[in-house]
Amino acid sequence: KIGHASLLLGAGRSKKEDMIQMGAGILLSAKRGDYVRKGDLLAILYTDDADTFPAAKDELLLAYTFSSEAPAIAPLIYDVIR
Repeated sequence: KIGHASLLLGAGRSKKEDMIQMGAGILLSAKRGDYVRKGDLLAILYTDDADTFPAAKDELLLAYTFSSEAPAIAPLIYDVIR
């Protein structure tokens, strides 16, 4: 969801003919497992096209889930390929 939100802002392209906006992207302020309160900054969205912001914001918010319990710790390395 975060990658798709970034794409909507113009930081990527869905087909090779699409232009990439070099100033577009997302700076994540809250990451998985961080304790946040209502009103805390989750992310900063950058774009050169203000019309893309509402859809990108909605997509980004779908990436977050909130719980009173901390998430399980995910392994940093899943497997080693030799």
